Formats: sequence, structure tokens, C-alpha cells
Amino acid sequence: MPAVRIPVEDYLKTSYRPDVDYVDGYTEQRHCAGKTHGKMLLRLAILLNNMPAVFAYLETRTQVAPDRFRVPDVCAFLDREPDEERFTTPPYLCIEVLSPEDRIPRALKVAKDYFRMGVPNVWIVDPADRIAYVCGPDNTLHPAEFMIATSDGRIALPTEAIFA
Repeated sequence: MPAVRIPVEDYLKTSYRPDVDYVDGYTEQRHCAGKTHGKMLLRLAILLNNMPAVFAYLETRTQVAPDRFRVPDVCAFLDREPDEERFTTPPYLCIEVLSPEDRIPRALKVAKDYFRMGVPNVWIVDPADRIAYVCGPDNTLHPAEFMIATSDGRIALPTEAIFA
């Protein structure tokens, strides 16, 4: 069945389970099924929230452009909790966690939207292969061996803790 274009207002007032991205008038399914995926999101959020001045959120709609909303698996802000219910302010960090159905090219496409919005740090975490990547704005991936960190080092997590 062909995709049906919907107005952004309809997307914003509709609840999807699981939530979907909204790209140029169309919804896009996100792969986020399964216990492993859910546990990884929770683990990352707990690790981030245990850091001073870091506020982490799970699966919160984030407006990356006027006609685009992404739902990062995990995102984090520094120094203060945002006032908005749906994020329009760029998070400091967005993390995409791959599920078995996900592919790196889709994650890189989503990362590009985060960078365009002004998000300075994007990570991609692959629980199946136990690899965490720092994503560059030029669509490069840098595997983190022992520690994954933001560009300025304000957030750094041991990969051992991520995959514990």
C-alpha cells in the first residue's frame, strides 16, 4: 500500500506505538522491538543520568527541521533540563541503538538530520556486535574501543559499562 502524506499537525496529535519518525510529510517506522533493544536504551539513560549535569531522555520527539521529526532512542542535554515537551532545541548528544532489523545506512541518514539540526554529538550503538560508534558530521563512523566520548569529552562512558 502506498504511503499517505499527512500534515505535521496530524502527526503531532497522533500517538503511535511504537512512535514513528516524520519526514517530509510521511511517517517512517523505527525498529525498536525486543528486550535487548529496550534494555540497552535503559542502560544508556541510567549511565547518562548518573553523570553530573546530564539530563537523558528516551524516545522523545525531536523537531530536526520544520517538516521533520526524529525520535532518538536516547538523547541528552547538558546543564539544565529542557522546558519543552517535544524538543526543538538541539540535544547535546543523540544515540541511535540498532535493533536486529536496523542497518547502518538508515542510522547514518538519521544522524545527518541530527547534525543539520545542530546536535554536536551522535553515537550509534550496536548491541548485537557489541560496538559503539562515534558518528561524524561527514557520515564517518569511528568505533570506540574502550571509551566512547563526546567531541569535548564532557560525556564519556566505558564501552564495558554500555555492554555489561
